[in-house]
Amino acid sequence: MRTVMGTARPKKHSQFGPVTPALTDKLRHPSIVEAVCEIRFRSGVSYTLVAGAMRERLRVSYPEFEVLPAATMLLGIPDEASPVAPHHRFKRKSPNLLIQTGPRLLTINVLPLYPHFEVYREEILTALEHYKAVAEPGSPVRVGLRYINQLHGPDANPNDINSYLKCDFSYPPGLVHPAKEVAARILLPYKNFGTLALAVSFPSRTPQGEIAATLDMDFYWNEDDQFNLSGFPAWLQAAHDIIYEAFTSMVADALLRKMK
Repeated sequence: MRTVMGTARPKKHSQFGPVTPALTDKLRHPSIVEAVCEIRFRSGVSYTLVAGAMRERLRVSYPEFEVLPAATMLLGIPDEASPVAPHHRFKRKSPNLLIQTGPRLLTINVLPLYPHFEVYREEILTALEHYKAVAEPGSPVRVGLRYINQLHGPDANPNDINSYLKCDFSYPPGLVHPAKEVAARILLPYKNFGTLALAVSFPSRTPQGEIAATLDMDFYWNEDDQFNLSGFPAWLQAAHDIIYEAFTSMVADALLRKMK
């Protein structure tokens, strides 16, 4: 299958020097169903010391605490042999955010309604500072910022992906047409800085049962070179700007105007 997508052109970035934030519009009606910032580390102190210390640090700002099934299932397995999975969850309702920790793992998730990126970025950086203080992690082996969007609108044609996204899908005419479902994933390299993974699926359904198109955008770094954690704030800002530029390049103009 040949896939053609409207995407943003890669920009040049250093690893990880100062990056000037792009001029991104604030969408008044974002299509985000979940955003995730994930950092995986090479090493750190025993995780048995981490969860309780994080609980004390987050008690006021993230009052809800949850022990996840992995914490019991993987009990007794050394950290270095444990799969990378969240063991504990810390939650708050306004904004709707949660922090998850596990051996060599930190994630910061935001659920609807998505706040402005400035709010989300501050929560990410604060959570990372807490985690660094208690887990004493080594260098990250992977960092990622991911946005999962569901696009729908009253003017969109539920049978036409072009009503949602600037995408064309083609396959041999000898096969059955039209396709019942379409899905594609492409990787766009940003040299010395990371990779943008774009995944599209259509049709999908919103929690309310409406027809939608899903656009999953994951910008991540997992290169062979060592990630300089002191440069993470600049990387995070640039990752967001790259995702935003790709998003506005791909979403149908009519839907984008409604979001603004």
